[in-house]
Amino acid sequence: MGDLFVRLEQRAQMLRIDRNVMPTIYRGATLSIFEVEVLRTIRNVVRKGYLKRVGRDNLTLDQGTIDGKPDDLYVDCTARGINRRPPVPIFAGDRITLQMVRAGRVSLSAAVIGHIEASYSSDGIKNDLCIPIPAPDVTDDWPRDMLTDFRIAQRWAADKALRTWVANHRLSGAGFGTTGSSPSPEAARIRARIKEARPRAEANLERLVADLDRRR
Repeated sequence: MGDLFVRLEQRAQMLRIDRNVMPTIYRGATLSIFEVEVLRTIRNVVRKGYLKRVGRDNLTLDQGTIDGKPDDLYVDCTARGINRRPPVPIFAGDRITLQMVRAGRVSLSAAVIGHIEASYSSDGIKNDLCIPIPAPDVTDDWPRDMLTDFRIAQRWAADKALRTWVANHRLSGAGFGTTGSSPSPEAARIRARIKEARPRAEANLERLVADLDRRR
């Protein structure tokens, strides 16, 4: 897994603030390269585990304390935006339990769930099109969630109406729709590369997930 993340970083697909530390926590944070470079200008970094208590004159962490001042202001930015919970069916009668249906894409997931609710009548079909993907928590969650994401994309592609809707939706990241003007040559080349690489990527993800399962 470590080698995978290093290679993803070399292609600017996965970024670390500190290149000397290999993280074990992965929450799917989205940052631009410029934002990461700005964060790297912060030099006074304390690595003593989780914060346990804020005192008047010091901070108590898992692996020691650091001095503080009575007038220091502490801002807690450690809360999880979305907890990783066991998935449940999204559609259940008159109840809709919102969850991500594409890895790391909260807004698109909400839009798709709304579209599916309005366009399909059977809860069975709706849930078949909306497989929940739990929010990531640790680095091992990344290949599992990406493999599920690949399979969901394939299921959507098999539904012509949904495929067209997603391709024309501005949150999908397709860059152009299936109607109107033809895609640019560069966009067509990108889509061809993705289509060609997808089977190999899925096979590699299956291998990684199987290896993680064996080590449990």
